Amino acid sequence: MSANKIKIMIADDHLAVMQSIISRLNEEDNIIVIGQATNGKQLIEQIVNEEPDIAIIDLEMPIMTGAEAVKIIATNHPKVKPIMLSGYYSEYFISELVKIGACAYVSKNFDIDEVILTINKVFTEGYYFKNKFN
Repeated sequence: MSANKIKIMIADDHLAVMQSIISRLNEEDNIIVIGQATNGKQLIEQIVNEEPDIAIIDLEMPIMTGAEAVKIIATNHPKVKPIMLSGYYSEYFISELVKIGACAYVSKNFDIDEVILTINKVFTEGYYFKNKFN
């Protein structure tokens, strides 16, 4: 019954990171992971077939980066809300991600509960940025 659940796709070329996020998301009653990819091109191909509510996207991936994927999503799939996942941090960097269409940013130095909070906030409010980034 995915009708009442937040549909998630995740793209990360680090399989251990992706699998740990998916494992934890699968424990949530209101979230369903409907796709996974190891690069932005695979993610876009999946989004064409079944649009998620939210896409969690690693910034640095081979073939097509997360930033390139977000630009395509913002243009062609505006209902999909991208959450960027990266090890990089600066307020300028994050503001540039917002300009291209990101709705949230989560550091790869994350607590998995922060990812879940971010998903829920983006789903209900359309975006989420903590006042203070870690």
